[in-house]
Amino acid sequence: MGFTGAADNSDPANIWFNPANAVGATGVYAEYAFWDLVPFPTFELPLERWALGGSFRLSNSVDMGVSTTFGELDYGTTYAYDTMGNIIPFESWERYASLALAVATRVDKRVDLRLGAAFKRVWAEYAPPSFVQPPYSVVEGDGIACDVGTAVAVPTELSGWAVTPALGFAYVNFGGEIDCEDRGFDPFPARLHYGASIRVDGPDFALGPARVPLLSFVQNVDVVDRLHGDSYSWG
Repeated sequence: MGFTGAADNSDPANIWFNPANAVGATGVYAEYAFWDLVPFPTFELPLERWALGGSFRLSNSVDMGVSTTFGELDYGTTYAYDTMGNIIPFESWERYASLALAVATRVDKRVDLRLGAAFKRVWAEYAPPSFVQPPYSVVEGDGIACDVGTAVAVPTELSGWAVTPALGFAYVNFGGEIDCEDRGFDPFPARLHYGASIRVDGPDFALGPARVPLLSFVQNVDVVDRLHGDSYSWG
């Protein structure tokens, strides 16, 4: 939401902005998200994303996080014609899978440092640009890229309220190109993410065997610098 989250590890979805966010509260999670990018009655462009991961305590001062994600952008069926007037249907889609690893350590009594990296593969099938004669085959694309990131948080307590300001930075989608047959190479959309976050949690109360804050909210401010000629944005 708002294209923000580089410094915020309270939501697993923010791993997309910074792989350092793969480490967070101790526990495991599973997440599914769905967007209809073109919600018209006659045309849909669904984007689906699955995530599975967790954070684990390695020692009194070191935590580790791991996250795996898979996503698909489905373009649906494309109908094309060859030179003989035959109709040829093609299924076009893009998919990606990623693995993110992160560690967090307490630098001193007040400062938490997170470091993370992610490795991702993208592959796709598209309708070919022209159709002359059988056999008809799709155009395939494939590529590998990486993310690296870091974040620094300073957990504090004010009158029973937990206040956690944080700063984050990540370099996303670098080091690779997408190789499309008959179409050459396309660079990954490399970006720099700069973010600031503040999370506020109210006093705890008992909810069954757990203790949870009565009130909690997060405020994020981010700048995204796209490295392929597009202008930067903030949210």
